Amino acid sequence: MKKYFKILWRSLLGLAAVVIVLVGMVLLIKWCRNQNNYYTERELSDNVTVRWYYHKSEYRLYNSHEKKTVLKGIDKVVKPARGDSLTVFFQDGLRGYLNANTGKIVIPAQYSSAWLFSEGVAAVMDSSGKIGFVDKDNKVVLPFVYSSCYGKNVDYLFHNGLCVMTDVQGTCGLIDVTGSWALAPKYDYIWSPRYGKYRIVIEDGKYGVLDESLSLLFPIEYDFIEFANSEADGLLLIKDGVKQQVAFDGTVLVPFMLDDASDLYYTQRIESIVVPDGEGSSTLYSEVTLLSDYLQYCVHNSWGLMHRETGKVILPALYNDIEMLSSTLVKAELAEASGYILFDVNGQRIE
Repeated sequence: MKKYFKILWRSLLGLAAVVIVLVGMVLLIKWCRNQNNYYTERELSDNVTVRWYYHKSEYRLYNSHEKKTVLKGIDKVVKPARGDSLTVFFQDGLRGYLNANTGKIVIPAQYSSAWLFSEGVAAVMDSSGKIGFVDKDNKVVLPFVYSSCYGKNVDYLFHNGLCVMTDVQGTCGLIDVTGSWALAPKYDYIWSPRYGKYRIVIEDGKYGVLDESLSLLFPIEYDFIEFANSEADGLLLIKDGVKQQVAFDGTVLVPFMLDDASDLYYTQRIESIVVPDGEGSSTLYSEVTLLSDYLQYCVHNSWGLMHRETGKVILPALYNDIEMLSSTLVKAELAEASGYILFDVNGQRIE
C-alpha cells in the first residue's frame, strides 16, 4: 500500500510541475504579446503609420507596403507638410528627418530643434541655440547665425522665397533665400502669407497688412484683422469696436458685422397687494423680469448695445459686459480697467 501511495504522490508532484511549467509558459507568451501590442495608430502617409507602444514608451513606424516595422525607439513624429515627404522626428532629445513615405531616416537626430522643409530647405537649431538652414542632403545652405524665439511660435518656413525670422530681441522680419533681410525686423509677429501675397503683421498690439511688395496695404492701427473665406471676400477689420468686411483694394464690402447678439432683460418692482395691519396698512411688492428694447452684441469678445427693432448702435462693442438696470439705464463693464460706467439708452454717459 505504501508503494502505491509513493507512486501516486510522485505522479501528483510531476503533474503539478507540468502544470506550473505550462502556466509559466502561458504567462510568458501573454507577457511577450503584451509587450508587442501597440495602443494607438495614426497615419503618417499612404504607406506608413505611427504606432505607440505603451510598455516600451516608444513610437514605431510600420510600413504597410513592406508589411514590417521599419523604425523603432522614437519619441515623436510630426505630420509632414502638404506636398513634402520629409518630416521631423524626435529621438533621445534631438531632432532629425525621415521619409514619411518609407519610414526610413534621411537625416539622423542631431539637432536641438528642427522645423519642416519648405522650398527645399529646413530650419534647424544647433547646440549653440542658433538657427541655420539645411537641404535634404543635410548640407548647410544658410549658416547658423539666426536667433530663435520660442514664444512667438514662428514656423520658419519659406513662402515665395521669403521666411519669417527673428532677431535677438525676438522681433520679426523676413529673410530671402540668400539669408539677407528683405524686411528688417520690426514687428511683434508676421503671419504666413495668404494667397501668396498678403501678410498680417502685429506691432505694439495693433494689426496691419503687408502686400507682396512688403509695403503696408492697411496701416497698423486695427485692434484685430483676419482673412475672410476667399481672396474675393477680402479681410475682416476690427477697430474701436466696429467690425467691417473690406476688399484688398480698400472697398468696404460689409460696413457693419457682429459675432453674436443676445437679449437683455431688466427687473421692475410692481405693487402686489395692500395688506391691512394693526396700525394701518402696508404694501407688498414683487419683481418681474421684462424683456428690454435692446440687445447686447459681440465683436471680438467685446460687447456693445444696439436697439432691438432698428439695429441702431447705442454703444460700440468696447466693453466686457452690458447689463440693463432698468428700461432706460445701462451698466457697462470696462474692458481695460476695473469698474463700470452708467449710460442712458441714448448712449449718454451718466456722471
